[in-house]
Amino acid sequence: MSALFASLFALVAAASEGPRLALPPGPEAEMARTYMRLVESANAFDRADALEARDVLFGSYGDSIERLGTPPQLEAMRALGEGFPIRQIDWWQGTMPEKDERYLVVWWHPNRSASRRVVLGAQAVGALHDIPIVAIVPDGVPADRKGAAGLVAICPEVTFAAAPSRILGEIDLTILPQVTVVEEGEVLWHGAWEQLRFTPLSP
Repeated sequence: MSALFASLFALVAAASEGPRLALPPGPEAEMARTYMRLVESANAFDRADALEARDVLFGSYGDSIERLGTPPQLEAMRALGEGFPIRQIDWWQGTMPEKDERYLVVWWHPNRSASRRVVLGAQAVGALHDIPIVAIVPDGVPADRKGAAGLVAICPEVTFAAAPSRILGEIDLTILPQVTVVEEGEVLWHGAWEQLRFTPLSP
């Protein structure tokens, strides 16, 4: 990670825990402000403002971002506003969410212990916030469905499914687990499980 993005992360963390920082003027400071706005708006589930901030960030500072390398949290923001085509999903077990409701998707794999822990954590989030939970195996095959049977048995409130990894075209779903919040058929938020604590769906 570049020194600039490391400092951006520090600024975002500080901003989330205290009064807004007064940054000195300049292009790097403006880039930091825009990045902070994007993260804060996305974490507040303010899709319209997050999309506007993302457009400004990549439109005005795209060359700098490309040169410095995109950090994972910013990369995850590329999924915001993407359509979530539920017709491409192979529903294995449980109730399919209603078309316009908000629900939490966990991208996981039965053979990865970290993934299984996140599915269990998501089940608790569902109970805490009264939100449907969908656990999806990217490119899941019959063997994956069989491997998921043990977790299916202890997660009765979770819907289990498989979907093509290309369903979120901007995101590399070979990196698991990841979490997506969907509302009205579009991605409202996307990121790592640990980052969910900064949102209204905090575990």
